[in-house]
Amino acid sequence: MEQAAAYIAAPGAGVDFAGYLRLYHEAAAELLARGALGSTEYPDPVIITWRATAAKLSPESRGVLRLCAWYADTPIPRALVMQGSKEVLPLAVSFGSAAPLSGPAAAELRMRDALIGLARHSMILDARRPESREPRRFAR
Repeated sequence: MEQAAAYIAAPGAGVDFAGYLRLYHEAAAELLARGALGSTEYPDPVIITWRATAAKLSPESRGVLRLCAWYADTPIPRALVMQGSKEVLPLAVSFGSAAPLSGPAAAELRMRDALIGLARHSMILDARRPESREPRRFAR
């Protein structure tokens, strides 16, 4: 996201978010290899680690992660994610085969499994404090 923002904001780039997204889908490897002034320019081992971790995630976990990326570092209420199954499950199909839902509780189970998978790979952090009565939240 940081690299995309820096690329879009670069003087003379002449590309908006939709244009960047099109370029990303058509030439992701080349676009990401370019780096952009103002971005952190993460070293290759970090990118390799992220890709290896993402490959281990279920399609549902990857869908949750994709949607949560829009929130940056804002804590996200667990209830919001749980209620987002109608957005996450169709998105999950773009990351691999997702079995059809088998009953009314299946969407909830899938979302809970997605969060467990993300937590297992340290992609989210449950920020609820045990002594607190605050709503349960998690952050990346």
